[in-house]
Amino acid sequence: MQVSNGRKTPFHDEHVKAGGRLMSISGWVRPLHYGSAATEISAIRNALGLFDLHPMSRHIIEGPDALEFMQLLVTSDVKRAISNSVAQYTCFCDEQGGIIDDVLIFPRSAKEFLITSSVAASETLGGWMRRWVQESGLNVQLRDVSAFETQFALQGPRSLELVRKELGAKAAALKHMQFVQTVLNGTPVFLARTGYTGECGFEFFTDTHQAPDLWQYLLESGAEFGIAPFGIMAAQTLRIEKGYVLNGVDMSRQNNPFEIGLGWTVCTDKESFLGKDELLRAKAHGVKRRFRRFYIEGTDIVPSGAEIYAQEREVGRVTSCCNSPTLGRVIGMGLVDTSISGGCPCYVQRGNQRWQVSFIEGAFYDPEGTRLKAMQPEVSLLA
Repeated sequence: MQVSNGRKTPFHDEHVKAGGRLMSISGWVRPLHYGSAATEISAIRNALGLFDLHPMSRHIIEGPDALEFMQLLVTSDVKRAISNSVAQYTCFCDEQGGIIDDVLIFPRSAKEFLITSSVAASETLGGWMRRWVQESGLNVQLRDVSAFETQFALQGPRSLELVRKELGAKAAALKHMQFVQTVLNGTPVFLARTGYTGECGFEFFTDTHQAPDLWQYLLESGAEFGIAPFGIMAAQTLRIEKGYVLNGVDMSRQNNPFEIGLGWTVCTDKESFLGKDELLRAKAHGVKRRFRRFYIEGTDIVPSGAEIYAQEREVGRVTSCCNSPTLGRVIGMGLVDTSISGGCPCYVQRGNQRWQVSFIEGAFYDPEGTRLKAMQPEVSLLA
């Protein structure tokens, strides 16, 4: 299916060849699915799949003061990522503590950082960093490499087998959030043990022009493991099953990390960072609402924005909802008043319809993170 409106990713022709149902989303032509989102979800939970991540933004901060700059702009302690040689999930906040975006930071050194951010906030975050490059007075440069470099995800439990087959035991032995520079089929790639599905997986960063060949190469090489591409619909369901938040859907600049359940990304011990004073207040005094996950009775998918009630009083709103084929239930997430306990009888209402809500703590799927952090027992860094 061809779509005329929207920018095309480097993998566009691959999506067309695979029969992708294409739609313009946030200015990009992207595959909703390749026939059945439920089949794609099952493939990721049981085998492996490929997902096009090109619409995300990729920026590089570099220079003698790069570490100091990152410490100023994000809520976490970036020094820990450097000392442990791992990617770091964190937030960019404004001076009021509002979330501009949640990102992954890859510290290539104390003088160079790769930052990947959401589609929704790519332009906003780029502008925010440009502003502070100018205002901070620090010796740093910002490069937007989104057009020249691309990324795609290989997700699913059998991704370990394919990575070991193509890149060797050391690459397959990467732990969650670790990364390495390597070569795939003669092409340099930056490989990270990261993902957004809640499943074991990897993300590949490489040259835009070489990426489609690598995509096709992995599809051919991974056929023995059951590989298949998956689209936006599957990706959204997978991330909701894991309870992951999405900027522009579950959160915005009106929210601080403590409301969204991301307070753990805030390192209040750092000397100074944007939004620190407001975030210290939020931590000390608490928040009026917090992000909750819940089951919804029935089979109807509740629209985003639907009100959540307790005893005829509105106490929150749904932000994300889907029918989970993995769990066989309708699941949702949203912001709810902190006065509401887990056992409080609540319901979602839209018009004359009501659906009972049952709150849970943690993720719906793999709450302990066992699958996310899975390793092949026979894989050794010494191999």
